[in-house]
Amino acid sequence: MEAMLIVFGLVVLPALVAALVVTLIGRRGRPATAEDSAGRAAALHEVIDHLVQVNREVMASERQLGATDLAQTKGQIDHELAAMRHDVLRLGGLIQEVERDRRQ
Repeated sequence: MEAMLIVFGLVVLPALVAALVVTLIGRRGRPATAEDSAGRAAALHEVIDHLVQVNREVMASERQLGATDLAQTKGQIDHELAAMRHDVLRLGGLIQEVERDRRQ
């Protein structure tokens, strides 16, 4: 899904913008009419809306990747912390045993 969004953003989106630019340049030689201006504005609005939507989708996918990475890192830290707690408890037991042996 993420690769598809990236390809879409890198391939399809520039093609849409290029088509809009070609259309605008093609109409440049003729005198602009109100209908042409309205059409350009509508096309530009559509392209901008599409850019915003693609940007939102890419950002959502990046947030999801970040959340997944964070969860994995948290799990690894929790695992290491549990191992350290076990080692501290074992060390505490050894210290108590040495103290008992020393008293005897």
